[in-house]
Amino acid sequence: MVDPNIVFPILDLTDWIFEGEGVYELDTDWGGQFYIKENEMEKHLQRLIIDSEGKILKVTFEKIISRETTIFSFFMPTKNLMELNLELTDRKMTLDEVKRKVISNTEKNFIIKRYKEISEADFNNKLRAAPNFVKLFEIASMEDE
Repeated sequence: MVDPNIVFPILDLTDWIFEGEGVYELDTDWGGQFYIKENEMEKHLQRLIIDSEGKILKVTFEKIISRETTIFSFFMPTKNLMELNLELTDRKMTLDEVKRKVISNTEKNFIIKRYKEISEADFNNKLRAAPNFVKLFEIASMEDE
């Protein structure tokens, strides 16, 4: 379930998700169903996601749809297909706070490091010049080209 007052697109600023992907993901809708390792379920409740107005969103668990176990479950944690909700909180980030957050991770950005499509300096300059959250999200997720 998604709160109808959330303004899309949204951007997940969670450090551990960025570190795993190497790039920020722009989300134009919230699918709601995700495979989550059983030992990482609580981490998802701490995610930092913001909408196009800077409002901080909260992830909550709706239900477990199914469990996937393997014969190697003692090596690999069980995965659950979960339905997650996305709700508004009363907290908000400013445009400058989001810019600082994204700029702080520029050196770890996979596309900048690996493909060198844009220099770190040019990327950071584009971020600083972003006039609103939507443009900032497009630049951060490399979808502005």
